[in-house]
Amino acid sequence: MTWAASNLLMQQPRNLPTLFQANLPPHSIHSGERLEPYRLDGILPEVALFPKDEEQVASLLSICHAEALAVVPWGGGTR
Repeated sequence: MTWAASNLLMQQPRNLPTLFQANLPPHSIHSGERLEPYRLDGILPEVALFPKDEEQVASLLSICHAEALAVVPWGGGTR
């Protein structure tokens, strides 16, 4: 499952992929041009994350909660 995160508060611009680097390997963090497949209704996420287990999911959700980030689970891209 993929997790897409966007900054809801937009108080300060920040590099979202760097928030997750301590919790995921680089190949599990997509940003920039690699996000196009995750565009939904014209909205492009700022980052797409690919956790491999429950521990990583829990860690990512904790970060998103602390940073007031929206999380959208993505399961294969069907609508």
